[in-house]
Amino acid sequence: MDYLQFIAALTRSLAWQITVIVAILLLRKPLSELIVSLRLLKYKDLQLEFDRKLDAAGTDAANIVQQSLEPTGPKLEAIEGEQPWKQIMDAWPKVEEALRALAQNAGISVSPESNPLSLTQTLEQNRRIDPATRRIIEELYDLRNSAVHSGGGNLITPTQAKRYLTYAGIVIWSLNARMRKV
Repeated sequence: MDYLQFIAALTRSLAWQITVIVAILLLRKPLSELIVSLRLLKYKDLQLEFDRKLDAAGTDAANIVQQSLEPTGPKLEAIEGEQPWKQIMDAWPKVEEALRALAQNAGISVSPESNPLSLTQTLEQNRRIDPATRRIIEELYDLRNSAVHSGGGNLITPTQAKRYLTYAGIVIWSLNARMRKV
């Protein structure tokens, strides 16, 4: 084996590693921008994308507010010093309570064990809520579950908790407003 054959064999065995390094070097700037905007935790089968889901919920919440006559809803206040995940845990039952109240007001049978997502689908099928409201409730539900199952919610920032409270307040207001229209 001469030196040219040695270099060819070495290049063949290292081709994919060199390709990855070159790709990283070429895509360094776009990758760094992507990493900054991504808040992802992946542990076994659990994957949390809190910021992305909050953004999706925020877009839907903004659409709900634009469609309404009143520009703001009730505010769920963040408690200074309280853990962000606990604030989310305290806000979700208020969303569920408004959801159940609207369902009862619409004549839909509700039990304490009723799944909020099933209730949301039923309300949409009965035209008591629109698809945007259903989507934001589903996002808030997923985010609440992420907060519960993220090992004490250490990955949730106070800013994220405040955003969650804002969106939850908008949903509660929207559900209460629809109840008055029934």
